Amino acid sequence: MPRPTVSITANPAKPRNPNRKSWKELQVERAGGLLSAKDALKQLDCPLKTATLFDLMRWQGMLFDGERPSSAGDAIRKFPALTARGEQFGANIPGFHPAETEMAFHPEKLPLLLAALGEALVALGSELQGQQNCQEEAGEPADPLTLA
Repeated sequence: MPRPTVSITANPAKPRNPNRKSWKELQVERAGGLLSAKDALKQLDCPLKTATLFDLMRWQGMLFDGERPSSAGDAIRKFPALTARGEQFGANIPGFHPAETEMAFHPEKLPLLLAALGEALVALGSELQGQQNCQEEAGEPADPLTLA
C-alpha cells in the first residue's frame, strides 16, 4: 500500500506582515542598539570568529562563564557573560531564561576592544620572546614549538 504524501507550503492566504519585526530586530531594539558579537564583527568586516573573540576576552578577564540550572533541573548550563571590565564594550542583557544573560556589544566600541586585545597579544609575544632569548643565552636549545 503506498504511503500518503504530505506537502508543506506557505499559506498564500496569510502573507507575512512586513511591519512585524524579526527576532534579531527585536533583540537589537531591546538591547538599545547593541549588537551580538557576531553581528558587530560582521558590521566591521572583521574576519575574527566570535569563539576566538570570547577566548581572548576570557583570557583578559573581560568575560566569564556563568552557570544556571537547566530547565529540566538535571544539569548545569554554562553561558558567557561580561565582567565589569568587559562591560565598557557592551552589556549583559536578559535572555530567555531568567537566570541567564546574553552579551551585546556597542558596535562603535568594538575596534577599541580589538585594539586592547591586540596590545595584550603583542605584550605576551614580547614576553615569550624574551623568555626564549634568556633560554638561548643560558645555553638551552631553543624549541620554536615550546615558547613558554
